[in-house]
Amino acid sequence: MAVTPADVAATLGRPAPADGSAEFVQWTMWIGDVRRKIKNRLGDLAALDQDTLDYVVRETIASRVEKSRASSTTVTVDDGTVTHRYETDSGAAALDDDWWGWAELTPKVDTDALSTRPGFAPDQDWGWRC
Repeated sequence: MAVTPADVAATLGRPAPADGSAEFVQWTMWIGDVRRKIKNRLGDLAALDQDTLDYVVRETIASRVEKSRASSTTVTVDDGTVTHRYETDSGAAALDDDWWGWAELTPKVDTDALSTRPGFAPDQDWGWRC
């Protein structure tokens, strides 16, 4: 199953954006961007656990949608008013560092592969003294 804007909306507990709306197009683009980031780092997406991949993509996009909403706080005392405006969108969907370490998000590799441990020979004492 590939993640859709409707899946992201369900995660957020809100109605899905209308097909073709600016928000729908934006979320669809962000979904593609996150999948591309994962592919660039881990390779073929088909080699990954698809349920875990969908979870990571869906949660990443939901987090970005929540962060892209601007919020403000206004405090009024007597004749004075102070408004603090918060915008936390980093401009890119950021995958949680913990997700990269999940075994299910690690590509499956051929178990017949060999590995070597780097090593070196110990220094020889030639008996020379300075």
